Amino acid sequence: MKIRTILLILFFAAGFETYSFSPGNHYNLNITPKKVTDNGQGFQFDKENLTYGGYLGLNFGTLTYVNISPLIGYWLTDQLLVGTGLSYIYYRQNYSMGGGSHQIYQTNLYGGRILSEFQFLPSVFAHGEIEYLNFNHYDFLSGDYNRIWFSTPMLGLGYSQPMGNKGSYRIMALFAFKSENSNSPYYQSPLVYRIGFLF
Repeated sequence: MKIRTILLILFFAAGFETYSFSPGNHYNLNITPKKVTDNGQGFQFDKENLTYGGYLGLNFGTLTYVNISPLIGYWLTDQLLVGTGLSYIYYRQNYSMGGGSHQIYQTNLYGGRILSEFQFLPSVFAHGEIEYLNFNHYDFLSGDYNRIWFSTPMLGLGYSQPMGNKGSYRIMALFAFKSENSNSPYYQSPLVYRIGFLF
């Protein structure tokens, strides 16, 4: 039973992440950074530096978890990515209360996030983000459910393995700050794991 519980928690925390980005090798630290100035005119937007994608997380059973989170990013340099995205999570869990009774908790979480990544080694990157989620939270004082907004700063490291010309496989582990707050959607589970691909 403990192994099943641990697997369910890992599935809840895990997401499958996909990105697409412009041609170019974002893993070679010896290449010249992308130009952000042009003849003293300041920042020049280049659509070739845009990246699109998101991540998808799925789990079904006693715990049902569906996460759809698209994002858009921009490579400021060959190593520095900034971006923003939306998040939607459907969460449903069936709790056994003993004596054959069950209680079901379900909620739709939605919101957004801003993020930044810096690739400081050819296959290793640092990832930071602030996620804002709105969800149905149980208030122990009133005994009612209320929708609340909660912001969660996250920081962690990731590993990427190139696949083909533009793609890469990546795995990421993030620490969700403020998880000790009982209002947090990551209450007492501060580690967030993501597995994904770059295209």
